Amino acid sequence: SNSKPSNGAAAATPHHVDAHPDFLSRVKFRKASPTDILRCIDLAKASTIEFHPPIEGTSSKNALQYRQHHAAPYFRCAAYRFEDEDEDHDEDHIIGFVSGIRLAKMKSDDDLVQTRPHDPTGPILAIRSVVVAEEYRGRGLGMTMIKSYIHKMQKLNETSLEHP
Repeated sequence: SNSKPSNGAAAATPHHVDAHPDFLSRVKFRKASPTDILRCIDLAKASTIEFHPPIEGTSSKNALQYRQHHAAPYFRCAAYRFEDEDEDHDEDHIIGFVSGIRLAKMKSDDDLVQTRPHDPTGPILAIRSVVVAEEYRGRGLGMTMIKSYIHKMQKLNETSLEHP
């Protein structure tokens, strides 16, 4: 028997992943909400790569909460809905995310790895985190998330240029 994940639980069991090779068609990309952050934190913790020297704050709880609050348009989630869920069960499952901030300028390459405040008028968009749930890696989700993110950011930029 296969139990359905609850909010904040693992995104899927291997059965769900293997049973749906076309799962990308059921992934929706949307702005992260405050209620998504705990799941994003869990994904980030599970997929953290150790860097030496360590990169501070790119996917920490504080960094993700800060970005969702202050840089919300630049924090996007990949949300998956299982095909066999009950019709009245309106919950999607976060299986990845991309988050970024805007910067006024970059002084050096260190600006890419150091914690910096979001500048809503900054001309530079710095992607701070790209995270895919382990069970969905190697299936094109990361590339699809980046393409969707870039497309959305271009649209957002066009809109901001039209309406200063």
